[in-house]
Amino acid sequence: MTAAAARPARESARLECRRPARRQGAGPAARLGAGERSEVCRRRDAAQSDRSRPASRPPARPTQSAPGAVAMPSIFGYWTLRGLGQASRFILEYTGEEYQDVRFDAINAKEKWQEEKTKNPHGLEFPNLPFYVDGDIKLTQSAAILHHLAKKHGLAGANTEEEWRRLDLLEGVWLLGDKISYVDFLLYDVLSNWLELEKDLLDELPNLQQFRARFEALPAIKAYMQSERFIKWPLSGPDAFFGGK
Repeated sequence: MTAAAARPARESARLECRRPARRQGAGPAARLGAGERSEVCRRRDAAQSDRSRPASRPPARPTQSAPGAVAMPSIFGYWTLRGLGQASRFILEYTGEEYQDVRFDAINAKEKWQEEKTKNPHGLEFPNLPFYVDGDIKLTQSAAILHHLAKKHGLAGANTEEEWRRLDLLEGVWLLGDKISYVDFLLYDVLSNWLELEKDLLDELPNLQQFRARFEALPAIKAYMQSERFIKWPLSGPDAFFGGK
């Protein structure tokens, strides 16, 4: 019997697996021979048995961190003033990221930062203030830190390259619709500094007044600004024309 001719016979034989074996030549299963008939029936029974078993779950994936491992807080370093670090501090507080706020006295202990800069214990590629360290991520330069935090916490306000280009044009000028983004933190910081120069600056700008009140009402921001950790003054370093003393 050829392979092509045997296939219909095997299909018919499957129907006869539960019947008693017939005499030679009496049916398709018999034409296959006793040994081949038994093999067809065995495979059929095994397949039915597999289908009747409940599906087993795939093995659980091992956790990425070792048992008992504790995530280390990130580190943000800057002077004991608002300056270029305030917007990043606001984001860290708003998002609830656990971080170590390392401060260097810009007036009475500048040498402490010089020592730190020389030793470079965090392995910064370009030691400078502000700096941010989160595991293998080590950043200096305020804009780089701000952009990283924004992307990390979903506050970037942009995903595509085109959106990022538009965002760069708007940065520090206006807000990006209703969704809070890192630009809101920058804008609030700028407004706060200007208000130290001119108290009635926003008197005829109700939109900015509302924005300022809405930002300060955010629970995390409100709690931070009422805490002893919040830096209200100075705005800048001691050599600045305004806000340094």
